[in-house]
Amino acid sequence: MKKLLISLLLISLITMVGVFADDPVSPTAKLNLETTIAADTEIGISNSETETATYGKNLSVLVKDLFDENGLGIEEIIVAYLHYHSNDTAGMKVKMTGTDLVNQNGSVTVNNKIPYTLSANDTTISTDGKDGSVVTDVIYTKAANTGLIAETNAITLTIHGNDTDYATGSYEGAITFTIEAL
Repeated sequence: MKKLLISLLLISLITMVGVFADDPVSPTAKLNLETTIAADTEIGISNSETETATYGKNLSVLVKDLFDENGLGIEEIIVAYLHYHSNDTAGMKVKMTGTDLVNQNGSVTVNNKIPYTLSANDTTISTDGKDGSVVTDVIYTKAANTGLIAETNAITLTIHGNDTDYATGSYEGAITFTIEAL
């Protein structure tokens, strides 16, 4: 009986070891996928709403085009289109900065600045034609991007006064648009 009991215990033990044994390890192969998406934040100006902008491009508008045939300053005329896009997850901010159009003849000191009002995306800046100060305002803010955000805005310009209000000569001014991450 002892032998039978020992035999039964051994058979049970051998059978139990097979039940609790680990499965043999299956051969595996693993493919890891990784990528990096580069930042794509650009700004450009064009003559057309549908034209593909060359980002970083400068566009000049001649002063002679800023007065009508009667010498009156233009009023809310589209002079260019601003194109910008960004995929920065932090978001983006677009600013416009302008200075008076200043007579390039250094000896002219009276009526030597032409003031204007510039608008883009329902935001307006106006120069005063007096102290040559720089005016800046934010025209677009997007708090966080989940992909590429692209915008196009018409840039409208109003020139104050009449061409006879200003001294003769060549006038230059700068309007700068800047895009930056938040």
